[in-house]
Amino acid sequence: MAAFASELGTWNHAGYTSGPQCDSCIAMNGTELLSAHCPCCGEPIDLIVDTSLAEQDYTEDCPVCCRPMLVQVRVLDQDEITLDIRPEND
Repeated sequence: MAAFASELGTWNHAGYTSGPQCDSCIAMNGTELLSAHCPCCGEPIDLIVDTSLAEQDYTEDCPVCCRPMLVQVRVLDQDEITLDIRPEND
């Protein structure tokens, strides 16, 4: 099994060990990498969401400002995913 290591981290197609995941690993695991902006600080962020669930609501801290965000994901079909992010204290 091939593995890749760099200053960004280490990953392989059987397991993610550290650093950012590659797009092909994300697609293979039933997840999607979605880009958005933090509702608190406005910085661009990437979220890895599980596309095997039709609906999910969870709290995740912004990787930039560390403030909690409420994340709502709806998978309408494999080609359409809705993402709503708002501050936890909204």
